[in-house]
Amino acid sequence: MQQPPKSRKGNPALTDTGPARLQPLPRKSLSELTLDFIRTAIHNGDSLPGERLVEQTLARQLNVSRGPVRDALRELEREGLVVSQLNRGTYVSHLKRDDLEEIYSLRLVLEQLAMRLACRHADDTHLAEMNKLIDEMTEAVSKGLTARECVEFDLRFHDEIYAASVHKRLIGFWEILRPQVKTFLLERNIELKDYGEIVVPFHRELLDVIIRRDEDEAVRLIRTHIDNAFEPLAKRQDRSGVTGPLAQ
Repeated sequence: MQQPPKSRKGNPALTDTGPARLQPLPRKSLSELTLDFIRTAIHNGDSLPGERLVEQTLARQLNVSRGPVRDALRELEREGLVVSQLNRGTYVSHLKRDDLEEIYSLRLVLEQLAMRLACRHADDTHLAEMNKLIDEMTEAVSKGLTARECVEFDLRFHDEIYAASVHKRLIGFWEILRPQVKTFLLERNIELKDYGEIVVPFHRELLDVIIRRDEDEAVRLIRTHIDNAFEPLAKRQDRSGVTGPLAQ
């Protein structure tokens, strides 16, 4: 696992009067940086299901104290990516069929509500962001996408749907569920080799129903989308018993 970058107070080469007028990078705490690195290792398959995550080892690898690692593992447990066992330690989660069904049934409820609310509340800024993402997807698909890139575009578009719902608590629930959804989508997209070809037209269809403010059609479409995401992975999980490591 690579080490997180060390923070710097500033770069004298970048000034407010410089020609680029670059925006400052978002500040992240050491705990947040540590969380990002461990979460990415799990998503990438560098830390496999069932693998023990030892605070001291992670702290040494990341060149941080054990405090940020402890905070990160606590957050990852809340997200469902790791599980802590009394007197045994913390392990990368094995997500079973029951977990899969719970996550997708919850996602279905959340996204049907998000789509209804987006149809009611999406303004020009929300719609422009969604359209911009679709343009980016189109360009990326033409160049060839990895499974991870497909998933990231997919989730970023759904982030915009939730933003357009203007429902703070709904957005909060999505942020909790999102890491687990990402893991499952990565698994699913490894088998769906043509996903890059269907991701653009489907999300354009979602945007169109939001523009038309057609709530019933929006709910129907999002249910189809989530069902299509669930079924291939459920079949794969039934064959293997647990979700396997994520591959490129």
